[in-house]
Amino acid sequence: MRIEKIVLNNYRIYKGKNVIKFSHDESKNVSLIAGKNGFGKTTFLTSLIWAFYGGMMSQVEDKYRKDIKSAGGYEKFLNTLVNKEVLNSHLKQTAKEAEFFVEIHLVDVLIPSIPCRKVVVKRHFDFKDKKESLSILI
Repeated sequence: MRIEKIVLNNYRIYKGKNVIKFSHDESKNVSLIAGKNGFGKTTFLTSLIWAFYGGMMSQVEDKYRKDIKSAGGYEKFLNTLVNKEVLNSHLKQTAKEAEFFVEIHLVDVLIPSIPCRKVVVKRHFDFKDKKESLSILI
C-alpha cells in the first residue's frame, strides 16, 4: 500500500483545494516533506492524523491531547483546523464554503477479503452545521 495523493481543502494554512501527489517510481520510493519553519510541515502531518483518527487523535500523541484540551474540547478544536480566512469570510457571511476536509488516496491496497486496489479516506467538517463525517471509499 502506498499514498497516491492527499487533498487538503481549507485546512489551516492550506486555503482552497491543495493536492499533493506522490511519485510512483520504483527506484525512488521515498518522499520527503521539507520546508522552512512555519510553511506547513507540522500542519500537513496533523491533517493526516486528523483524517485517520478524528476525535481519537488525542490518543495518538500527547501533543494532540494537549491541543484539544487547551482548545476546550474536540468540538472547539475543530474550529482551529479551518483556514482562518475562510472562517472569517464565513462569519461575515461572504463565503460560499463553510467546510474543510482531508482526503487520502491509498493505492496498491491488498485486503484479502475485499477485492480492491484503491481506498480513499475522507474526513470532512462542515463548520456551519458543526457536523463531522468520515467516508471510506473502496
